[in-house]
Amino acid sequence: MKDWDRFYIWLNHDPDCAASEYIGLRQSLISFFKNRGCGDAEGLADQTIERVVRLLPKFGDESPINPLRFCYGVARYIHKEYLRNEVSRNGGDLSKLPPDPYDPTLTEAPEALDRCLQNCLRKLDKQKRETFTRYYLVEPEAKSNFHQTMAEQMGITLTALRLQILRIKEKLRACIIACQQLEARI
Repeated sequence: MKDWDRFYIWLNHDPDCAASEYIGLRQSLISFFKNRGCGDAEGLADQTIERVVRLLPKFGDESPINPLRFCYGVARYIHKEYLRNEVSRNGGDLSKLPPDPYDPTLTEAPEALDRCLQNCLRKLDKQKRETFTRYYLVEPEAKSNFHQTMAEQMGITLTALRLQILRIKEKLRACIIACQQLEARI
């Protein structure tokens, strides 16, 4: 089986759905790179997908379960490479790279992160802020029923609600990263 065929099947067994999954995945990756200020977001998204396609055969029949999560993991590494290339191309010092917000070894004070989160939540319009906080302030065991009920109350599908939350999270993530970088400079 060719690598790209394996990739499309991994996204979805139905070819039509796989094509739309691919388009959605690519758009998400483009947003991921744009939110991080990358100049060639489309090229980096394509590079991410190509690398994932090359990696999949290494897993054999045990391919990673969640395509989106796996692709974002690969995208984080490509983003690090991009930053290193930009710094070295411009003659800069690699130690001056901004910290990776996903690095679990960072020991940033929880107060600073909380301050950035609260700041960024205040920047959201009231409806988005309430939707976001309501979505996440639920006990884990009650989430599926609560989210379905919440979507029905809003007059949208559960998938549409999840997409709204994803978009809000992307905005918050970009805002928090900017806030952290600003605080690191101060």
